[in-house]
Amino acid sequence: MFRRTPDYNFLCTFGCLCFPFLRPYHAHKLDFRSSPCVFLGYSSSHLGYRCLDLESDRIYVSRHVRFHENVFPFAKSEQVTSLPVPPTPPTYLPSLHPPPSFQPTTYQTMALCRPLLISSSASSRYRSHFSMPSCTSTSHGSSSKAALSTATAAASAVSFNRVVSPPSHEPLVFNDANKYEVWHSAMREEIQALRTNKTWTLVPFHHSMNVVGSRWVYKIKRRSDGSIERYKARLVARGFTQQEGIEYSETFNPVIKQATVRLVFSIAVSCDWKIHQLDIHNAFLNDVLDEDVYMKQPPSFVDSALPSHVCRLHKSLYGLKQAPRAWYTRLNDFLLSIGFRASKVDTSLFIFSVGVDICYLLVYVDDILFRGSNSLLLQRLIQLLSSEFKLRDLGYVHYFLGIEVQSTSMGLMLCHHKYILDILTRAGMLSCKPVDTLISTSKATILPDPLFSNATRFRQIVGALQYLTFTHPNICFAVNRVCQFMHAPTDSH
Repeated sequence: MFRRTPDYNFLCTFGCLCFPFLRPYHAHKLDFRSSPCVFLGYSSSHLGYRCLDLESDRIYVSRHVRFHENVFPFAKSEQVTSLPVPPTPPTYLPSLHPPPSFQPTTYQTMALCRPLLISSSASSRYRSHFSMPSCTSTSHGSSSKAALSTATAAASAVSFNRVVSPPSHEPLVFNDANKYEVWHSAMREEIQALRTNKTWTLVPFHHSMNVVGSRWVYKIKRRSDGSIERYKARLVARGFTQQEGIEYSETFNPVIKQATVRLVFSIAVSCDWKIHQLDIHNAFLNDVLDEDVYMKQPPSFVDSALPSHVCRLHKSLYGLKQAPRAWYTRLNDFLLSIGFRASKVDTSLFIFSVGVDICYLLVYVDDILFRGSNSLLLQRLIQLLSSEFKLRDLGYVHYFLGIEVQSTSMGLMLCHHKYILDILTRAGMLSCKPVDTLISTSKATILPDPLFSNATRFRQIVGALQYLTFTHPNICFAVNRVCQFMHAPTDSH
């Protein structure tokens, strides 16, 4: 047709061992860039290969893949059997645009719900595309009868007696958190705040919608001495299923620099200024979305009257791709409208000046440091902020980004006491004895030792030590040396 021979070089052997480039899927820059997978085929909506991770059972779509077409992980170790097609049509995944009529044998639906040919020992562990919930679970695209059963199950899940005593750990899943009254109360407070803020409205589900999921994230807020301040439950959208160019565009959000934080504290000490700390309540919920984003109703809080409806988001939510940028844009526009100007060196620093009076405002997501030469001007600006956003005035700064701030007669003392204890606990070195010399300057660090078994843990601890150099510059040399072996750490490192 095009008067040229088609290129078949991209075709590869089905079921062979492959190593896709996974950097876009990892949240941490120190994670492995690839992992062994099984080649499942070609993506119908992207220019890439579909690869099944052998450890996490997650399906990745990647354009850059290295294939070992002579190695087949499922060839000898496991018996391959065929799964029967379920009698009822499975729920369409939110990331697809299914046809109006259900075709149970189509490639797109069955390939993303579960592999057609899988091993008998691993069939129960396979998940859907991009770790989405299994296609056999109830969603809003199912019939009304299935949706009503979901609402009934959710209602029964919250009716049993919960543990009154406060937990000492942060749960990872909803079922564990729902056993405790404090976590359920925190979830109710979060839902009430979302409804008060008019974050979404319920609309009927349509098969053309790309409906993202949601989950609960639990966090125990602690004071600088380690005591519990409050229990926080946050509803987070599964933004990794959003479609770029349709549901979001720009996602870049400026991040505060360590040098700017150090400069802020230095100016405050030299001028004898008091630093106020403000906290924006549900900061990301203040942003108005320009795109059409649909989300499933939160677990255990499904509307009993409209169980098959989905949430159309009017305002941003934690977990969405555009949420950080939308919040920064909203705050930046408001600060500029009341007379602030953004620093050209660090856009997280805002300056307000009237005559000889000057104020500095430092922003890190929803935490704000505020200080200036005139206390009356500070109070006036705080009132303007509280009229636009719901915030808490935490008084003088005492704990910011893991840094403990103590005011003394000589100035401010910055300490990472709790942060250091957390690092030692993670490394299993809480009972170790301290040393005066951190590392030898003459002894070689490249030794013929075996590779460290858990390289990811090594990188996480070294990354935490890099942040610790903010208040402990005496460990800069030692941290710099171990950072040179992040790619292949050994037991001696």
